[in-house]
Amino acid sequence: MPAVIARVVSLESDPFPGWARVALELADGGSVEVHEKQPVLGIQAQAPGAVVHLACEVIKDVPYGVTVRLLHGVETTDGRATVEVNRNQITDFE
Repeated sequence: MPAVIARVVSLESDPFPGWARVALELADGGSVEVHEKQPVLGIQAQAPGAVVHLACEVIKDVPYGVTVRLLHGVETTDGRATVEVNRNQITDFE
């Protein structure tokens, strides 16, 4: 399954089951954050700065990268489920 590489910004243990904030670099040089339950993101006891893989679907190639749709209902904090990222941020992850 394709995944986009992101980094853990912060972890919150309360309320259960714990929440995480992760940063995702965009193809245009900007970044966005995702704030979601740790199990939804597949995060288990990782520290800030750790690399995580967010499940995604590659929608299309664009001149400066690829457009991906985040899976499992995951959205950025500004409400986007699709984002443009660099091709080197996509990996196969099981």
